[in-house]
Amino acid sequence: PPSLDKAIRVFILGAAIGYYLKEHQDPKLNRSMMVHPDISQNSHVKFLKFINAVIDNSSVALKDDVYRDEELKKYQEEYFELKKYSNNHLPDFSELNILRTLGLMEPPIELNSRMNSIEPIDWNNGYARIIVGGVGIERGFTIEGLTVSYLCRGLGTRQSDTIQQQARFFGYHSRYEDLIQIFMTKQHQDFFKDYVKMEENL
Repeated sequence: PPSLDKAIRVFILGAAIGYYLKEHQDPKLNRSMMVHPDISQNSHVKFLKFINAVIDNSSVALKDDVYRDEELKKYQEEYFELKKYSNNHLPDFSELNILRTLGLMEPPIELNSRMNSIEPIDWNNGYARIIVGGVGIERGFTIEGLTVSYLCRGLGTRQSDTIQQQARFFGYHSRYEDLIQIFMTKQHQDFFKDYVKMEENL
């Protein structure tokens, strides 16, 4: 989906900013993206292929003299979108090394029990990573340094507590608030708006 391509580029920009600021040298700091397509494990495999394709194609384009400028322009457009709503100073786009970032990122992770039990992530080993999962990342699972959330699964039974568990973008993110981006369906947008109204009324 075009929105997934956009979300991945936004995440890569956030990771590039982190690498520029040398955050990766601190094992306690992380940059993460969560992709929550469905509870179906087949959909996780499909989205993992999408993500790897975007990353691989971008790396190839950035190494090619013919396509490099066109590829960088796509990142630059997303950079200016981030900068437009930023409350703080962001490094200039020219200072960010996108190709290096793609090379330093951890491989995308499929986090479910398709192959075996869900393994805990060693957050100290690696700075930037994309996580794809369903039920395994809904409840009781902490995603360190979450900046980009891509939530496209259905609302299911619409149980408020269950859907609220998907909302990992709420929390203590002031240190990197300029990099937080949320991609979700219109159904989810409407749900969270209604949920906030309900909370306020209570």
